[in-house]
Amino acid sequence: MATLFSDLAWDTGEIERGGTRHPLHLAPRFALELAPDTILAPHLYGYAEPRRWNERGFKRHRNRAEMYTVQERPDFVLYVSRSEGQRRYLETELAPALPPEVSLFVLEPVERRAQRLDAAGTVRTELSLAEVPATLDALLKTRLFANADFDFLCAPWGHPTFQSGLYDADPARVARIEAHPIRLWEAILLRGHWERWELVRGEVPLVAVLPTAAAAAATLGQWMQDAVRWTGHDPDPQMAWIHVGPFRFRQTGTQVDARLRLSAADIRVAFMPRAELPGAEDLPSLLGVLCAGNEGAKVEMLNGYAWSTADCELPGEAGRVAERCVEEIRRLGARQVDLEEHLGDFPEGADLRWVVERRDRYVTVFLPLGYEHSMFWDVFSRRWRHLETERVPLRTFQPDAGPAAATELEARCAAAFAQGCREVWVAFRDRGVVEVRRPGQPPEVRLPNDLLSLDGVTSAPVPARALLYSHGGLLCSDP
Repeated sequence: MATLFSDLAWDTGEIERGGTRHPLHLAPRFALELAPDTILAPHLYGYAEPRRWNERGFKRHRNRAEMYTVQERPDFVLYVSRSEGQRRYLETELAPALPPEVSLFVLEPVERRAQRLDAAGTVRTELSLAEVPATLDALLKTRLFANADFDFLCAPWGHPTFQSGLYDADPARVARIEAHPIRLWEAILLRGHWERWELVRGEVPLVAVLPTAAAAAATLGQWMQDAVRWTGHDPDPQMAWIHVGPFRFRQTGTQVDARLRLSAADIRVAFMPRAELPGAEDLPSLLGVLCAGNEGAKVEMLNGYAWSTADCELPGEAGRVAERCVEEIRRLGARQVDLEEHLGDFPEGADLRWVVERRDRYVTVFLPLGYEHSMFWDVFSRRWRHLETERVPLRTFQPDAGPAAATELEARCAAAFAQGCREVWVAFRDRGVVEVRRPGQPPEVRLPNDLLSLDGVTSAPVPARALLYSHGGLLCSDP
């Protein structure tokens, strides 16, 4: 039996197999520690030999009872790529950082294909999505994926991907993003591709996707200014990147990339690895605290603040880290920085006041994001573009069960057609078919292997199976 670590399914990190759950084969999203300076967060990875990291009992050094990383090297790692920028990162940075015995699979749902890359980032094997299960089973020497299906990735949350022309840009919001680019310390909250922190050969990838090239250029300029003030180093162009101290930056169209090189001490508090580099017991900086994230490993805002907490486990370290953070924040030009001991309530305020809290061995930095002209959430959530569902000439329905389901479905289809909808795709999971409905015509039944598309609307054909099994789970057979 194989062990799989999954982020393809729901936040539980479990893979759904035939409607039942098998936690003995699965685990939550532990980061994968391939080396002290390379800690990844793949969508899926697994071992031919069984692992049971989801069962408590493992103890890290310094008497830590919780587990933060998995150190054993897996037989494969798998990433889902939906953009050119993600693909470039996997080919040029992540693939060369993997040990040769770890296979890298890249799934591209829009093209309905998968590729196995070698250490140079070149394609070693070309696969269709349908061939991925058997390939993984051969690698793991098991039948865990015997009846698995990755087609649900083609229709995230039950909806096909639409052509970009159907999305409307908000000119006023775009103008504000161009005029008020987010700051470098806010960029750390953006994290890398797939909205997660990873460490690749000592560097943390940070990625911002902007609405226009002008917004990207303004953001790049702001980040470099902030980096100069933060580090005291001048910009140093080298090849495609501009280096400023531990940072390096580049712009590619509407995307801005940054790479942040962390010290060994910052890696310790940010990623909490099992193995540590020389110098890990030095004093961490603001960079390490910001990369640690909040307790939910998410980016959230309360009372106008986002926050990040670092576990400073060395004796007397928390106080010194808090004081260093205050010094660095002042150097960034903050109007006010408050150092608090055991802050009672969550800080409030819509101004630019920062708050640093020391609580026992923990240090929390509260970043102000609710200030005037703050565009962080607009960039983070890409709010400059939106899709008016009522204007899209295609709807997808997944009818509920029950005596009134048929009547309700007919009413929903009639309402969609009245709004000008050209087609309605109805996924009947109990029957395993998708009906394509058009105004005034009888429904057309499509089987799971059939491809669905609508000219001028969908960006690529979608397997009917993707709509039937689009609830976020990866359907697998019992091993």
